[in-house]
Amino acid sequence: MRNWFIETGGKMADEMEWEGKALTKEFGHLCFQLGTMLKDFAAYTEAERKFEQTLAAKRHVYGDNDFSLAMTYNNQAINYKKAGKTKLAMEA
Repeated sequence: MRNWFIETGGKMADEMEWEGKALTKEFGHLCFQLGTMLKDFAAYTEAERKFEQTLAAKRHVYGDNDFSLAMTYNNQAINYKKAGKTKLAMEA
């Protein structure tokens, strides 16, 4: 089931990005969910990209200091740590 979501969600995210919807709340939410699943499957490089896309969308929608960014930074730091990027984890 997770593999299906990652494949289908990835295609949806690509389509949304192609349509110019990469800075929307919906795109950010989708990328967050995908990033979390990719992190859990040890696909750290792909998860890193999804968390970066999430942050870009959330910053655009909510601003740089909104509380909603905290969960994404937390998951991004966990992803970095699991990937062996300790320095980046400390900065996230």
